[in-house]
Amino acid sequence: MSENPCPNCGESLPRDAINVAEGVALCDACGRLSRLSDVAARRRPVQAVLDDPPAGCRVERWGHEIRVRASLRSLKGAVGAAAITLFWNGIVSVFVLLAASGLYRHFIGPPPAWFPGPEEGLKSFGETLFLCVFLIPFVAIGATMIAVLLLTIAGRVEVAIAGVGSSVATGIGWLSYRRRFDADQTTSVALDKSSLKSEDQSTPVIKINANGVIKFGMLLPEERLDWMLVVLQQMLTEPDVDRESLARELMNSRTRRG
Repeated sequence: MSENPCPNCGESLPRDAINVAEGVALCDACGRLSRLSDVAARRRPVQAVLDDPPAGCRVERWGHEIRVRASLRSLKGAVGAAAITLFWNGIVSVFVLLAASGLYRHFIGPPPAWFPGPEEGLKSFGETLFLCVFLIPFVAIGATMIAVLLLTIAGRVEVAIAGVGSSVATGIGWLSYRRRFDADQTTSVALDKSSLKSEDQSTPVIKINANGVIKFGMLLPEERLDWMLVVLQQMLTEPDVDRESLARELMNSRTRRG
Protein backbone atom coordinates (compact mmCIF):
# COMPACT_ATOMS: atom_id res chain seq x y z
CA MET A 1 0.00 0.00 0.00
CA SER A 2 1.47 3.39 -1.01
CA GLU A 3 2.09 6.01 1.63
CA ASN A 4 -0.05 9.14 1.75
CA PRO A 5 1.65 12.52 1.23
CA CYS A 6 1.62 15.19 3.93
CA PRO A 7 -0.91 17.87 2.88
CA ASN A 8 1.46 20.59 4.14
CA CYS A 9 4.87 19.71 2.70
CA GLY A 10 4.18 16.80 0.36
CA GLU A 11 6.54 14.32 2.08
CA SER A 12 5.30 10.74 2.44
CA LEU A 13 3.57 9.85 5.70
CA PRO A 14 4.56 6.39 6.99
CA ARG A 15 1.89 4.26 8.62
CA ASP A 16 3.18 4.91 12.12
CA ALA A 17 2.69 8.68 11.56
CA ILE A 18 -1.08 8.20 11.20
CA ASN A 19 -3.22 8.04 14.34
CA VAL A 20 -6.60 6.69 13.23
CA ALA A 21 -8.08 6.85 16.74
CA GLU A 22 -7.37 10.59 17.04
CA GLY A 23 -8.03 11.26 13.35
CA VAL A 24 -4.69 13.02 12.80
CA ALA A 25 -1.30 12.46 11.17
CA LEU A 26 2.05 13.87 12.31
CA CYS A 27 4.60 14.60 9.59
CA ASP A 28 8.22 13.98 10.61
CA ALA A 29 9.51 16.25 7.83
CA CYS A 30 7.64 19.46 8.72
CA GLY A 31 6.49 18.55 12.23
CA ARG A 32 2.87 19.55 11.61
CA LEU A 33 -0.35 17.79 12.51
CA SER A 34 -2.97 17.25 9.82
CA ARG A 35 -6.51 15.92 9.93
CA LEU A 36 -6.89 12.57 8.19
CA SER A 37 -9.66 14.07 6.07
CA ASP A 38 -7.11 16.62 4.76
CA VAL A 39 -4.56 13.87 4.13
CA ALA A 40 -7.09 11.92 2.07
CA ALA A 41 -8.47 14.91 0.17
CA ARG A 42 -5.34 16.97 -0.57
CA ARG A 43 -3.70 16.19 -3.89
CA ARG A 44 -1.16 19.04 -3.85
CA PRO A 45 0.83 20.20 -0.83
CA VAL A 46 -0.46 23.39 0.80
CA GLN A 47 2.73 25.32 0.07
CA ALA A 48 2.63 24.35 -3.60
CA VAL A 49 -0.93 25.71 -3.85
CA LEU A 50 0.04 28.95 -2.10
CA ASP A 51 3.11 29.45 -4.30
CA ASP A 52 1.24 28.91 -7.56
CA PRO A 53 -2.18 30.68 -7.47
CA PRO A 54 -4.44 29.85 -10.45
CA ALA A 55 -5.38 32.54 -12.94
CA GLY A 56 -8.17 34.71 -11.56
CA CYS A 57 -7.10 34.29 -7.91
CA ARG A 58 -5.40 36.89 -5.77
CA VAL A 59 -5.01 38.34 -2.29
CA GLU A 60 -5.23 42.12 -1.84
CA ARG A 61 -5.08 44.71 0.91
CA TRP A 62 -8.02 47.11 1.03
CA GLY A 63 -7.68 49.49 3.96
CA HIS A 64 -7.76 47.38 7.12
CA GLU A 65 -9.14 44.36 5.24
CA ILE A 66 -7.39 41.40 3.64
CA ARG A 67 -9.41 40.36 0.60
CA VAL A 68 -9.17 36.86 -0.85
CA ARG A 69 -10.66 36.86 -4.36
CA ALA A 70 -11.39 34.16 -6.92
CA SER A 71 -13.02 34.73 -10.29
CA LEU A 72 -16.08 32.74 -11.34
CA ARG A 73 -15.28 33.29 -15.02
CA SER A 74 -15.30 30.05 -16.97
CA LEU A 75 -15.68 29.57 -20.71
CA LYS A 76 -16.93 26.02 -20.27
CA GLY A 77 -19.35 27.06 -17.53
CA ALA A 78 -20.59 30.04 -19.54
CA VAL A 79 -21.24 27.96 -22.67
CA GLY A 80 -23.14 25.33 -20.66
CA ALA A 81 -25.13 27.94 -18.73
CA ALA A 82 -25.96 29.82 -21.96
CA ALA A 83 -27.26 26.67 -23.66
CA ILE A 84 -29.49 25.72 -20.72
CA THR A 85 -30.67 29.31 -20.20
CA LEU A 86 -31.62 29.81 -23.84
CA PHE A 87 -33.43 26.48 -24.02
CA TRP A 88 -35.43 27.02 -20.81
CA ASN A 89 -36.26 30.68 -21.31
CA GLY A 90 -37.05 30.13 -24.98
CA ILE A 91 -39.84 27.71 -24.01
CA VAL A 92 -41.08 29.80 -21.07
CA SER A 93 -41.12 32.99 -23.18
CA VAL A 94 -43.84 31.53 -25.44
CA PHE A 95 -46.19 31.18 -22.48
CA VAL A 96 -45.14 34.56 -21.02
CA LEU A 97 -46.08 36.24 -24.30
CA LEU A 98 -49.40 34.40 -24.27
CA ALA A 99 -50.11 35.66 -20.75
CA ALA A 100 -48.97 39.19 -21.63
CA SER A 101 -51.22 39.19 -24.69
CA GLY A 102 -54.18 38.14 -22.54
CA LEU A 103 -53.53 40.85 -19.93
CA TYR A 104 -53.14 43.51 -22.63
CA ARG A 105 -56.38 42.42 -24.27
CA HIS A 106 -58.39 42.45 -21.02
CA PHE A 107 -57.04 45.70 -19.56
CA ILE A 108 -56.20 47.84 -22.61
CA GLY A 109 -57.61 46.37 -25.78
CA PRO A 110 -56.48 44.39 -28.83
CA PRO A 111 -52.67 44.11 -28.92
CA PRO A 112 -50.95 46.19 -31.64
CA ALA A 113 -49.81 44.51 -34.83
CA TRP A 114 -46.13 44.59 -33.79
CA PHE A 115 -46.77 42.71 -30.53
CA PRO A 116 -44.94 39.34 -30.76
CA GLY A 117 -47.64 37.40 -28.88
CA PRO A 118 -50.35 35.27 -30.55
CA GLU A 119 -53.16 37.21 -32.23
CA GLU A 120 -56.02 35.42 -30.48
CA GLY A 121 -54.54 34.97 -27.02
CA LEU A 122 -56.59 33.69 -24.12
CA LYS A 123 -60.27 34.62 -24.26
CA SER A 124 -61.07 34.26 -20.56
CA PHE A 125 -59.58 36.52 -17.90
CA GLY A 126 -59.62 33.54 -15.52
CA GLU A 127 -57.44 31.54 -17.89
CA THR A 128 -55.04 34.46 -18.23
CA LEU A 129 -54.82 34.92 -14.46
CA PHE A 130 -54.25 31.19 -13.92
CA LEU A 131 -51.44 31.16 -16.51
CA CYS A 132 -49.76 34.16 -14.85
CA VAL A 133 -49.74 32.45 -11.45
CA PHE A 134 -48.70 29.12 -12.95
CA LEU A 135 -45.68 30.72 -14.68
CA ILE A 136 -44.21 32.35 -11.53
CA PRO A 137 -41.88 29.44 -10.54
CA PHE A 138 -40.82 28.86 -14.15
CA VAL A 139 -39.94 32.54 -14.64
CA ALA A 140 -38.06 32.50 -11.30
CA ILE A 141 -36.00 29.50 -12.45
CA GLY A 142 -35.27 31.26 -15.74
CA ALA A 143 -34.13 34.39 -13.90
CA THR A 144 -31.85 32.26 -11.71
CA MET A 145 -30.32 30.70 -14.83
CA ILE A 146 -29.64 34.16 -16.26
CA ALA A 147 -27.96 35.16 -12.98
CA VAL A 148 -25.76 32.02 -13.10
CA LEU A 149 -24.82 32.81 -16.70
CA LEU A 150 -23.78 36.35 -15.76
CA LEU A 151 -21.73 35.03 -12.84
CA THR A 152 -19.82 32.63 -15.11
CA ILE A 153 -19.04 35.59 -17.38
CA ALA A 154 -18.11 38.32 -14.89
CA GLY A 155 -18.70 37.08 -11.33
CA ARG A 156 -16.35 36.53 -8.43
CA VAL A 157 -16.19 35.27 -4.85
CA GLU A 158 -14.55 37.58 -2.32
CA VAL A 159 -13.79 36.90 1.33
CA ALA A 160 -12.94 40.08 3.26
CA ILE A 161 -11.07 39.30 6.51
CA ALA A 162 -11.36 42.07 9.08
CA GLY A 163 -12.10 40.55 12.49
CA VAL A 164 -15.73 40.91 13.49
CA GLY A 165 -16.50 42.73 10.23
CA SER A 166 -15.43 39.87 7.94
CA SER A 167 -17.70 38.85 5.09
CA VAL A 168 -18.20 36.52 2.13
CA ALA A 169 -19.57 38.10 -1.06
CA THR A 170 -20.62 36.42 -4.31
CA GLY A 171 -21.65 38.51 -7.29
CA ILE A 172 -20.58 41.07 -9.88
CA GLY A 173 -18.93 44.17 -8.44
CA TRP A 174 -21.16 46.00 -5.98
CA LEU A 175 -24.12 43.79 -6.99
CA SER A 176 -23.23 40.96 -4.61
CA TYR A 177 -24.83 38.73 -2.02
CA ARG A 178 -22.89 39.38 1.18
CA ARG A 179 -22.86 37.37 4.43
CA ARG A 180 -20.95 38.47 7.51
CA PHE A 181 -18.98 36.48 10.09
CA ASP A 182 -16.39 37.00 12.80
CA ALA A 183 -13.00 35.79 11.55
CA ASP A 184 -11.66 35.51 15.10
CA GLN A 185 -14.39 32.99 15.99
CA THR A 186 -13.64 30.66 13.07
CA THR A 187 -13.35 27.06 14.21
CA SER A 188 -12.97 25.35 10.82
CA VAL A 189 -12.77 25.92 7.08
CA ALA A 190 -13.45 22.77 5.07
CA LEU A 191 -14.98 21.36 1.92
CA ASP A 192 -18.64 20.44 2.10
CA LYS A 193 -21.35 19.38 -0.34
CA SER A 194 -24.05 21.64 -1.69
CA SER A 195 -27.68 20.58 -1.89
CA LEU A 196 -27.55 20.84 -5.70
CA LYS A 197 -26.27 17.93 -7.76
CA SER A 198 -24.56 17.78 -11.14
CA GLU A 199 -24.49 14.42 -12.94
CA ASP A 200 -25.77 12.75 -9.74
CA GLN A 201 -22.87 14.18 -7.73
CA SER A 202 -23.07 16.93 -5.13
CA THR A 203 -21.16 20.07 -6.04
CA PRO A 204 -18.35 20.86 -3.56
CA VAL A 205 -18.48 24.14 -1.63
CA ILE A 206 -16.39 25.81 1.06
CA LYS A 207 -17.90 25.87 4.55
CA ILE A 208 -16.77 28.35 7.20
CA ASN A 209 -17.77 27.58 10.78
CA ALA A 210 -17.52 30.76 12.85
CA ASN A 211 -20.30 32.54 14.72
CA GLY A 212 -22.51 30.87 12.14
CA VAL A 213 -22.14 28.59 9.13
CA ILE A 214 -21.48 30.03 5.66
CA LYS A 215 -21.30 27.92 2.50
CA PHE A 216 -20.11 29.38 -0.78
CA GLY A 217 -18.07 28.80 -3.95
CA MET A 218 -20.39 26.39 -5.76
CA LEU A 219 -19.60 27.92 -9.18
CA LEU A 220 -15.83 28.13 -8.66
CA PRO A 221 -13.70 25.97 -10.99
CA GLU A 222 -11.93 23.18 -9.10
CA GLU A 223 -8.44 24.76 -9.08
CA ARG A 224 -9.71 28.10 -7.76
CA LEU A 225 -11.92 26.41 -5.17
CA ASP A 226 -8.92 24.47 -3.85
CA TRP A 227 -6.74 27.61 -3.76
CA MET A 228 -9.35 29.62 -1.86
CA LEU A 229 -9.89 26.74 0.58
CA VAL A 230 -6.16 26.52 1.36
CA VAL A 231 -5.72 30.29 1.73
CA LEU A 232 -8.72 30.62 4.06
CA GLN A 233 -7.58 27.66 6.15
CA GLN A 234 -4.19 29.32 6.58
CA MET A 235 -5.71 32.74 7.30
CA LEU A 236 -8.53 31.67 9.61
CA THR A 237 -7.67 28.41 11.34
CA GLU A 238 -3.89 28.17 11.65
CA PRO A 239 -2.89 28.89 15.27
CA ASP A 240 -0.86 32.07 15.86
CA VAL A 241 -0.90 32.95 12.16
CA ASP A 242 0.29 36.44 11.24
CA ARG A 243 -2.31 37.37 8.65
CA GLU A 244 -0.49 40.50 7.54
CA SER A 245 2.73 38.60 6.80
CA LEU A 246 0.86 35.80 5.08
CA ALA A 247 -1.05 38.32 2.94
CA ARG A 248 2.21 39.98 1.88
CA GLU A 249 3.70 36.59 1.06
CA LEU A 250 0.70 35.64 -1.07
CA MET A 251 0.73 38.98 -2.87
CA ASN A 252 4.44 38.54 -3.59
CA SER A 253 3.77 35.02 -4.95
CA ARG A 254 1.26 36.45 -7.40
CA THR A 255 3.73 39.19 -8.43
CA ARG A 256 6.50 36.63 -9.05
CA ARG A 257 4.12 34.44 -11.05
CA GLY A 258 2.99 37.43 -13.13
